Order: sequence, then C-alpha cells, then structure tokens
Amino acid sequence: MENTQQQLTELILQNIHHPSIFCWGIQNEIAMFRDAPYMHENCRRLHALVKKLDPHRYSTAANLYPLKASSHLNEITDMVGYNVYFGWYYGERQDFGPYLDQMHAARPQLPFGISEYGVDANLALHAEDPQVKDYSEEYQALWHETVYSQIESRDYLWGSFIWNMFDFCSARRNEGGQKYINAKGLVSHDRQTRKDAFYYYKARWSAHPFVHLCAKRFVKRAQAAIDIKCYTNQPNVQLLLNGKYYGTAAVQNGVAVFPQVLLQMGDNPVTVTAGDYIDQCVWQRVTQSEPSYRLPDENAGTAVRNWFLAEDDVRREGFFSIQNTAQELLDNAETKKILENYVPTLVRIMTEKSVIPLGLSLKSILSRDADESLDIKGLNAELNQIPDTDP
Repeated sequence: MENTQQQLTELILQNIHHPSIFCWGIQNEIAMFRDAPYMHENCRRLHALVKKLDPHRYSTAANLYPLKASSHLNEITDMVGYNVYFGWYYGERQDFGPYLDQMHAARPQLPFGISEYGVDANLALHAEDPQVKDYSEEYQALWHETVYSQIESRDYLWGSFIWNMFDFCSARRNEGGQKYINAKGLVSHDRQTRKDAFYYYKARWSAHPFVHLCAKRFVKRAQAAIDIKCYTNQPNVQLLLNGKYYGTAAVQNGVAVFPQVLLQMGDNPVTVTAGDYIDQCVWQRVTQSEPSYRLPDENAGTAVRNWFLAEDDVRREGFFSIQNTAQELLDNAETKKILENYVPTLVRIMTEKSVIPLGLSLKSILSRDADESLDIKGLNAELNQIPDTDP
C-alpha cells in the first residue's frame, strides 16, 4: 500500500499541470480474484490522497465487468469505468446495450463509463464469415461497428475508451497466431498499418473526407459472391468492379455495403469512390480457401457458444446458474455447497489459492479445464433452484 500511495503521489505531482487530464485512476480490475473489504479500505485511502493532492479533479477506477453494481468499489471514487468484452471473452457483441442498461438501472446516480472495450485482430488472418476468436481483421471491424453503435446511443455514459490504439507487447501471450502481442490495437505494433476498424472510427469521428475499401488484405477469395464494404464520412459510395458499374450505396453510421457481388475467376480489380475520394485493390477469385488466412488449430465461434447446453437451458431468470461468476457462487452458502458436491477440487483451489480469477463465470472456468465425467447439466439444474437476490 505504501508503494501504491507513492506511485499515485508521483503520478499526480508529475502530471498535474497537463490541461488534458480530468481524472486520476486509482485501480484497475483489483476484484479479478475476489471482491474483499480490505480493497474497499485501500481505495478509500487512495481516493482521499487524490483529493488532498488535487481537489479540483475527479478520481476514478476501472472494474472488471462481472463486478456487481452493488459492490462497494462503485461507491468510493467520483466516477467508475468498467472493462467490458462481450463478443470476445464472453457473451455476444449484441449484449453490450442490455448490460449497460442493467448497470445504469441498478445505480442510476453513478457516473458510469466504459474504460476498456475491444477485440484482437491479426492482419494476416481473414474470414468471409467472421466469427469470434478467428482473430480476423474482418471480425474486429464488424465487432466495433456493432458495439460502438450501442455505446454512443446511451448518453448516461460519461465516456468510452477503445482498448487499444496500437497492438502492444504482452510477455505471456501466445494467441491469434502471434507471440508476445496483444493485438487489440486499431493500428499494428510498428505503427505502420491501420486495420480496417481504424477507418470505421475515422468515418464516425473525423471531418476529413475519405473513403476506405475494407478487406483489401483479404486478396484470395474462394466464394463466388461477396459483400463489399466501405467506411466513409461521405453520404454515399459508388462501386466499379471488373469495369462494370454497380451503382450507389447509401452510407449509414459510416458504413456502406454492396451485398453479394459476383467475382470472376482470377483477378478482380475493384474501385470505390465517394465524391472526389477513391480507394481500390485487386481481389483474386480462387478455387479453394487460402489456408494461411486461418489459424491451423482454429476453433473459431466456440468462445461464446455454449459447449454443452443450449442458452435457454442455462439461464433461469432470477436464479443462479453456471453463468454466474465463481465469486457469486462461492459467496452464497447454498450454491457453494452444490459446487463442493460437484467440483470439490475446484472449490478448494478457488478458495485457497489466487490462481483463478473469481470474476469469471463458472461456465468460463469449466470450459477451460472440465472433467469429462462432470455432470454439468445436473450442476446447472441444481443451481437453477437457488434464487439470486442480487442479479
């Protein structure tokens, strides 16, 4: 705690005169393993230190998404942010809006924002039908289109922050076909290549006119008909493919799509124009999908799909299930007893060691390393009998 206070003091005193700073952050995801009272007390001390050193700026904190709205960690700082990754680590990308509304309804007076949101994309990977965890440039672009529209329509949010502007080093990572890289950036690690998702935000936020043809790096195409997508801040886009004019597509929320356009075998020169602005590339129609565009051990689409139960079989409104976090299930005496009956070794590890983030859902924890003999349906059915009074 002394070290934390010293770091916060130096952070504030070194940066206090920067006019762009409007808040000081005191913690990030400290309740990943458990939400404990000592954390609340430490955060109160850090909040008090912020107010002592700089009484004119706000204090804030970043919480992991499973942390309940009722947590005392949401009562200490002037405002809070949540790190939210529906459609990547859990759930579906369409879940953002309902989740945000639920949080706001539970704490309507809480200044609430999104401190992290994003997904990984490897510039070498591509998909005609992008799915979660395929690490394709196309899924990242589709994800941001879907998620940001839900964020910007909710004016009770004080802000939102894309994670991240650039791919960055992460020593323990080995995923998405890249070692030591967190690939959630809108721009490559060397700052040289802007991913398609970068241009989606340029279309939404920049007044500088442009048009960007998506999926230019997705050169080899096995499908006869493809959707051609563009990002632009202009009102409409025109398409020319193989010398043939395909008309005009209207732009909505920065996106224009020409659906199911036929490609010919071999080279297909494509040009899109928006007023005086132009972008173009050449796609190649091939007979077989390009294997280098997919990971050799790819299990795309499974990360958010239930690997043992249909969604309707998991949830029972107002009751516990394997969708609850491990922390929630351990905090309730009845559900903890059920876990001790079905997964006693896991309960012992979760309660005696800090090696499994208890903010994860039990479903997520079991999906990583579940005993094949475990009766997951029976476990979930018993949890479904216990009322959840703090959803």
